This record gives sequence, structure tokens and C-alpha cells, in this order.
Amino acid sequence: MSLRKVKPYKRVPIRRYSYKNKYAKSRKKEKLINLAVNITALVLVAILSVIIYNSLTEKRVNLAENAAYIASMRVSYNDFSTLKRLSSENNMDFPQILAYYFVENNFFRGVPTVNSEEFLQTEFLANFRRIRSAYRRSDVEPLEKMFSTLLTEVVNFPIPAGFTGYIFSDTWGAGRDYGGERIHLGTDIMDVRNIRGRIPIVSMTDGRILHMGWNELGGFHIGVVSESGTYYYYAHLYEFAQGIDVGTEVLAGDLLGFMGDTGYSIIEGTTGNFPVHLHVGIAYNAPFTEGMFWVNPYMLLRNVEH
Repeated sequence: MSLRKVKPYKRVPIRRYSYKNKYAKSRKKEKLINLAVNITALVLVAILSVIIYNSLTEKRVNLAENAAYIASMRVSYNDFSTLKRLSSENNMDFPQILAYYFVENNFFRGVPTVNSEEFLQTEFLANFRRIRSAYRRSDVEPLEKMFSTLLTEVVNFPIPAGFTGYIFSDTWGAGRDYGGERIHLGTDIMDVRNIRGRIPIVSMTDGRILHMGWNELGGFHIGVVSESGTYYYYAHLYEFAQGIDVGTEVLAGDLLGFMGDTGYSIIEGTTGNFPVHLHVGIAYNAPFTEGMFWVNPYMLLRNVEH
């Protein structure tokens, strides 16, 4: 009996890699889907955040509608000076603080209240971030820029240090009748001795003399325009300083003339129609109004008086 030769057993490799590759592709696809879902979720969250933010910043500010109240700048000097000091102590931007203080108090449409330092520190400045976030930044920014410009440019009181015998108060909006019914758009600094030519008048700002001469209401007057385009008006002068003319560049503190009582007449040189005083006017080129925008100089004068 012969034995049949049996062929040796040959192992056939199992195709493991085909399953592994299929599983890897499935996992990769799953990761891509998860990534797409996460990105979509983030986009939706971002959109929702914007919607929520906008809903929380519904305090819109229309500066044009409040122009008359902005111009009068009726914040009390106590609050103004206290906020200025606290802003400096807390390394905060004072023009921005002042802008939001005006907005938050509805532009002081009524009589300005006098708040204590504790209230301004704990109720306003301590909550300033929340207050600021409640308004549209683009709404308040033009007001902030106006305060920044005026506070930066007005660095000199128009009467040099050492001269006494003058008084001034906030007479913005007071009635005037010469030339028809109108309101006072400036601040009057009075010479209590009522002597023409006694008190020198200096420029409050750097700038260039744009107007110089006589007009019916202002008598002998000088108008200085600053780099920002803001117009600074000095009226009722007794006489002009020597060596200046239209186009002359002046620096803050440069002599412009002397206090007088000229004006209220078409005849050049007329005096005696009112006591000796200086009328200070400031016109700012505000983007939220048409043309130049007269603002109350009183607070700015108090800020630099001493």
C-alpha cells in the first residue's frame, strides 16, 4: 500500500487591513462632521451674542436732537471738577467720563444736581464699564471728541494771572434785545471797576487770527481759529494789541487787546452802551449739527481760571 503525499498546509493571510482602513475612514468622516457641527454652533453663538448685545445696548443717543442741551453744558462745576480729579486718580479718560456723564444724566435738561464725591465714585465711576456698555459707542463718540478738543485747546484764562477786579457767571441763554430778541451765546467777564483798557485780554488757545475789526454787536473783536477748526471769539475790546492782524499766528497766553465796552452800534468806535466787559464765545464744528455750534464757555473758563 502506497501512501499519498499530502501537500503541506499553506496559511492564507487574513485581510485585516481592509477592515481597519474602512474603520479609519469612518472615524475621519465622523470627526469632520463633528468639526462642521462645532463650527456651525460657534457661528450661531456669535450671531446670538451680537443679537443679545444689541438688545442690551438699546439706549440710543441722538446728539442732534439734544444739541441745545449739549451747547449749554449745564453740569455743575462741583461735579465737573470732582470727576476730573477722580478720573486722574483712577487713570481714566476725563473727556470720555464727561461725555457719558452727560448722556447718563439726559444732558442735564433740568437744573444740574450737585452730587457728592462718594456718589460720583461709588455710583458712577465704579459702574462706568456697565454704563458705557449700555450705549452705542458710535452715538457717544462725537460728544467725547468735542469735550476732548475743547479741554485740550482751552489752556489759558483770557485774563492773565495777577489781574483782579473781575467777575463772571454762567449767563448762557440769558435774554438780549439789541438787534431783536435773541439769547446770549457766550460768557461775559465783567470789570468791577468799569475802566476801559484796564484789563489785558490774552488768547485762550493756540491758533490763527481769522477775524479782527468791528461789528455791530461785538464792537472791536478778534476771532481766533484753532487747528481743530474751533472758533474762539473775543468781543467788546477797547483796543487791539500792537503787531497783530488777520492771519497772525498766536499762542495761548499771547496778548490780543484790552477789555472795553465797544459795540451795539454800526458806528465804529461806539462805547458806553453797557458796562466794560469781555464777551467770550466758542463755536465748535460738531458733526451732529449743521455748521458751527456755539457752546457755553463757562465751564471751560472755570477749568483754567486758576
